Amino acid sequence: MVIPTRNRPNHCAALLLLLRRCGLDCQIIVADSSHFEQAMQTIATCRAADVVCYHYGPETSIFDKLTDVFARIHSPFAVLLPDDDIALPHALQRCLAFLQEHEDYAAAWGYVLEYAEHAAGYDIFRVRWFTPSIDEQTPFERVYHLVRRYQPFFWAVFRTKVLVESLKEARFVRRTVFQETTVMLSAAMQGKIARLPFVYSMRGTEATSYDRSRIEPLFAFIDDPSEFFGEYAHYRNRLASLARRYLGEDACKQLHDCTVEKFFDLVHGIALVREIDPGALNYAVQRALGAPYPPLPQCPSWPGWKEPSEGDIVHDSAVVAGRRYVWRKDVLEAEPRDEITITSDEIAQVERQIDSYELRLQS
Repeated sequence: MVIPTRNRPNHCAALLLLLRRCGLDCQIIVADSSHFEQAMQTIATCRAADVVCYHYGPETSIFDKLTDVFARIHSPFAVLLPDDDIALPHALQRCLAFLQEHEDYAAAWGYVLEYAEHAAGYDIFRVRWFTPSIDEQTPFERVYHLVRRYQPFFWAVFRTKVLVESLKEARFVRRTVFQETTVMLSAAMQGKIARLPFVYSMRGTEATSYDRSRIEPLFAFIDDPSEFFGEYAHYRNRLASLARRYLGEDACKQLHDCTVEKFFDLVHGIALVREIDPGALNYAVQRALGAPYPPLPQCPSWPGWKEPSEGDIVHDSAVVAGRRYVWRKDVLEAEPRDEITITSDEIAQVERQIDSYELRLQS
């Protein structure tokens, strides 16, 4: 288990405490690139938790950190965990068991829910990632179905060999959004991806450290269209080379009246159409023409607190005094119903494990 972290010592400590309290039996490695004061806190936390910690310079990219860490790892399975999310150990174990039983799958994970902390409680307000398994028989079919309804599985449980190969390729791509999709598509070309019907992790409202132009295609295009298209072409060509290396020339020739490069262009066109918002582009053009508009605002992920209403479920923690869990109707009745199933037993299991999560934001 590898946890990349940077300047979030309290989140990292809370995650490690949760994993240890829940009895997760595996080696944990923290890959830290914090500044000095935060790094000292993380190192102390890792020592107390009997966790290996590798420290890197603050400017080290996540892919350089992970490539270095995985050069030291020889286990057949591995998982990456974000430092600011709540990983659920029961889900990690179920994903591992699935991969051990299904050799044709490269990675496995479950649903990711979004939550916000409010008055010592947890407002669980949205299902963020939920699409079905990418389990088509041919690699090109898996690429198509992954991109057409793209949801990243970067933090899934992986076969280590698949993850190492995918991370290695991502280092050759410059923009963060293309690095992420390189990992996803490389993994999908190497095997099937399982989406299992249980809650895998809880994603908080911590702000990203990345500029929007690095992680969102729309803002990358607005920031510098020429650079964006140049980086896309480089990324597409690497994917085509990967396909030929993984699958062989004969498999690539089975595409009908279509080169590998054109196939990737067509597939990404489906995804980019969803990303390009004409309203945002009009706004950017009007600013260029002199309209006194501020930069496009960042929309908050959490709509803000509201009192529980009809359809919401509220549970008091049986362990942590004063803590309650508010499960919003939007989660409990999330659409499409044939893809999302969150049972009452699953809710109880999630709450039991989150009871072990204690985030202390003070230094």
